[in-house]
Amino acid sequence: MPDPDWVLSGALTRPRRGNPLHSFHVDHQILTLVAGMDEFKGRWPGIARAIPEEHLAALGVRATVESVGSSTRMEGSRMTDAEVDRFLFGPDPRHPSTQDERSVAGYAEALEMIYDAVGGGGLDTEFIRKLHGIVTWYSDTAGAERHAYRKEPLRVRTFDAGGRAAGTLFEAAPPARLNAFMEDLVHWASGALESGEYHPMLVTAATNVHFRVIHPYSAGSGRLARLLATWMLMRSGYTYMPYSSLERVLEERRGEQNRMLERAARILEGDTSGVRDWIVFFLTSLAAQRDQLLRLLDGHHRRARVPELSLRLLDAAREGGRLTMSAAVEKTGANRNTIKVHLRQLVARGRLVRHGAGRGTWYTLA
Repeated sequence: MPDPDWVLSGALTRPRRGNPLHSFHVDHQILTLVAGMDEFKGRWPGIARAIPEEHLAALGVRATVESVGSSTRMEGSRMTDAEVDRFLFGPDPRHPSTQDERSVAGYAEALEMIYDAVGGGGLDTEFIRKLHGIVTWYSDTAGAERHAYRKEPLRVRTFDAGGRAAGTLFEAAPPARLNAFMEDLVHWASGALESGEYHPMLVTAATNVHFRVIHPYSAGSGRLARLLATWMLMRSGYTYMPYSSLERVLEERRGEQNRMLERAARILEGDTSGVRDWIVFFLTSLAAQRDQLLRLLDGHHRRARVPELSLRLLDAAREGGRLTMSAAVEKTGANRNTIKVHLRQLVARGRLVRHGAGRGTWYTLA
């Protein structure tokens, strides 16, 4: 059996000070992905300056809702984005009363913390402990136990889109090794980020997968791993992270993500072959997040050139799923003939799709 730096020999043996990227080869695919992300990183400050403040704020709110909703649903929550939006940004703030609301509230506060902490101290176990405390702040677990590494074996589960447990992914690292594993992982990740020996995206991807395989806490480790990845990337200059949801991309790629994690979990048995596959998966997810942001920016730019009545018609079509002439009149109070002109323009511009004919005509978003 292989014996890489990150594998223990003997149940209670302390791991050697390891390097998760010690044998990692940067091939053309990885180099291309990293170069594309760095190109966008360089362009982002200029892009952000050109976006009206209210549009940038709207992107931030949307990304927060999607990040909180997706990350908590991957851990079993059943709250939709609309429910998350009402709970976090609705007119009547309330204390979380259900398990799902407690997860949502904790993740939202932890997101705010990592955005604020980007200019603060470096990565250490105390920062991770505090962040985990916020993620699980509203849980029923007592404070001291909540902060402690787990003391029992753990099978990491996966959940389907409805929040139902859908099986076991892997057996997490044994409790007896958690302190040593975490100390060494944080030591390496912190040093690698500061030294620049490896590209920060590779450091983040490797740290993320090792953290998830170790799974140090009984609850919240998956959510914490995603938060740490965002913090590490923002810390490395990828300041667009709050405006597009990486968690949403990971949720949409849930099946592939689970397969990659199952393979990567074999590092605990000495098999590091799945680590490269995870890093490629992580980098392609970051590329999808970037592309998602570019589409949203294009949508905001196009929306800024659309007349007010057209915007209201688009909103009505979005809210109802489909839009009839009678519904358009009711929603906007505008003249039917004026509405017809705007609907024709929206269809011509590719913003709406027309269905049916005559009095049976209705529209949906393109």
